[in-house]
Amino acid sequence: MARWPKLEALPGRALEVIDNAPWFPVAFLVVVLLASTALRLYGINFYYWIDETITVAISSHPLSEMHQLLKEDGAPPLFYFLLHFWMQIFGSTSEVTTHALSLTFAQLCIPATWWAARPQGRRVAVFATVLVAVIPFLNGYSEETRQYSLMALMSVLVVGSTLRAFVHRQRRYLPLVTLSLAAAMYTHNWGGYMAVATTAAVALLIWKAQGAERKKLLIDGLVTLVIAALLYLPWLPTTLYQAKNTGAPWAEHTVLWTLTGGMYNITDGRDAAACLFLAFGSGLLVAYRNAPRNGIFRREIWVLALLAWGTLLLAWLVGKVTPSWSDRYEAAIIGPLALFVSAGLARTRWMGIFVVVMISCWWFSVEKPGVRTSKSNVATVAAQTHKLMGADPIVFSTQPEQVATLAHYMPWVHNFYSMADRPQYPGVVNWVGLAKKVKNATYAKNLAPIANNMKVGQTLSFVVPYGLLPTAPYLKSIDKASNNWGDLLLRNSTFQFMGVYHRGNKYSSNIIYDYMFKKVKPGAGTLVKSAQQAQQTMDGL
Repeated sequence: MARWPKLEALPGRALEVIDNAPWFPVAFLVVVLLASTALRLYGINFYYWIDETITVAISSHPLSEMHQLLKEDGAPPLFYFLLHFWMQIFGSTSEVTTHALSLTFAQLCIPATWWAARPQGRRVAVFATVLVAVIPFLNGYSEETRQYSLMALMSVLVVGSTLRAFVHRQRRYLPLVTLSLAAAMYTHNWGGYMAVATTAAVALLIWKAQGAERKKLLIDGLVTLVIAALLYLPWLPTTLYQAKNTGAPWAEHTVLWTLTGGMYNITDGRDAAACLFLAFGSGLLVAYRNAPRNGIFRREIWVLALLAWGTLLLAWLVGKVTPSWSDRYEAAIIGPLALFVSAGLARTRWMGIFVVVMISCWWFSVEKPGVRTSKSNVATVAAQTHKLMGADPIVFSTQPEQVATLAHYMPWVHNFYSMADRPQYPGVVNWVGLAKKVKNATYAKNLAPIANNMKVGQTLSFVVPYGLLPTAPYLKSIDKASNNWGDLLLRNSTFQFMGVYHRGNKYSSNIIYDYMFKKVKPGAGTLVKSAQQAQQTMDGL
């Protein structure tokens, strides 16, 4: 009678299969891809939020117009160009269509991570691939029409090709280093930080090398990095203009806990982050201490540390000078971070396996919003108010960038305004000087002329953000106008208050409240005598 194998024999047999079985890589990747796809499909039809509608709107324009639009928006062009052709191929700008592109890039990260980590051994590749397949950061951005899943893919290709070309000296991968670095810079501005970190990693390897190998590394590094810089050179003047004139007025300057908060965002909480970092740290410290002084393993760790933490630290330092940080930009470190963490996890045997299995089960079982309004309630508010708007309605948003989402889901409206101005293209935000325009906006200058020129019977939708955290000065200006200008409309006797609409649910973010008014004859409207009464009316509806 056959016996069950002894428990102590299982680890050895499992590791032997991982290390040596020729069928294992294909079978493993198929299983992981299927599981990851099932995990990431839940929100593919969710409604767009602000950034997504801006992206779709820019990408819908002819290629000849995109440079100027992106110059004012502040983003590099690669994802927008790819999305432009993707939408043309499928003939649709729907949520499912555009989210599918981001999902494709996220899923390509899985085999790319296996390839990138494979020189460090199959065990490291298994850990890294599983992490990339189930990590909450990529789960979220695989269903968002933004460049972050593409940026994560670029980060994987950059770190994989850099390790192969400069650490393992497989020189045939030098062109891939060049192309992936240039593509990263054309995908997101953090690609520039990654390029600086990659240059630092190559410089460190050159410094550590000896004899003829140092000269070869120097030549390879110079040629590879200089060509990458030359490929990016045509876009550099645009980047410099964007850095001077656009920025992120809604962002705050970075502080110490910005870094820890970013890590919690990637792993969906401090508990998961602590488990991962304690587990991989214990394995990495022991392995690094016992590794040869200038051996392959230590050089791999130097490169991974510089590409992950160097990129992050450089972005953090820039964020101290100018508000430019957002946790979602950390897509640029997903590749090197996954390989860095896995280099330690793979050397802890059962502890690493236990931590990754436990965290993966946790990530799989986390309650996910099953409603389409989880990212924004604009689409449902638009459907709710469509018939009430009548002919030639006017929509005024105190938050300028929200106009893009309103325009996308209210195609029957032709008159959109914001605190800043009347946008030339309602779906596109011109960030140049926007913060100053919002700061200087007043009811008398920006909203009263519109209200006074309306015809009797016209409707005005006064749209304000709900739950906005007024941290940066830009957001404080929006919050102040949202609270005060609505009061003034309620006390205007030429307007009849029709109601407030904000259909959403507990999962919704980026919520708007649409206060609707109808222009009537002077004295025939809703007259609220005091600001306090106006606020009570607004709050009670």
